[in-house]
Amino acid sequence: MDIQTPHNEIELHQNPMLELGFGMNAYFKMIKYMLILMFWVCLANLPLFWIFSQYDTYETMPLASLSMGNMGGAMSICQ
Repeated sequence: MDIQTPHNEIELHQNPMLELGFGMNAYFKMIKYMLILMFWVCLANLPLFWIFSQYDTYETMPLASLSMGNMGGAMSICQ
């Protein structure tokens, strides 16, 4: 028999995600775009993390030393 495989079935065989429908494909595409966006936002904030780590208010807490509170402006001074 000389029956050709339809183009749609060939495409489904190459990319099985097409069976899930538009909603699921749009969801995974949005997740991919959000991951890329968060990567670039993280890279843009690296200089800020470095600047905040130069101060010494939270020396003993490693993750807190990367926040703006490490500059000392959050401390209350009572006299």
